Amino acid sequence: MSEFSLSIKQEPNRFFNGESSPLFSTEVARIAREFHQRIPGYQPTPLRSLDQLAHQLGLKNSNYSALSKGILQ
Repeated sequence: MSEFSLSIKQEPNRFFNGESSPLFSTEVARIAREFHQRIPGYQPTPLRSLDQLAHQLGLKNSNYSALSKGILQ
């Protein structure tokens, strides 16, 4: 079994002020979701779990968006 090592430098997000962004509100998200649902053949992109990676990084969970049906099925 190989050994995995990763160093991550965490920086505070200087753009986050603790408030919701008017550029992407719940209403804007709803409108975007409704638009995409009207596209013929639209399917929500499935999220895949990366439990082992999350564990190695000390995270509760980690997910990625599987944009191709062939990825990690």
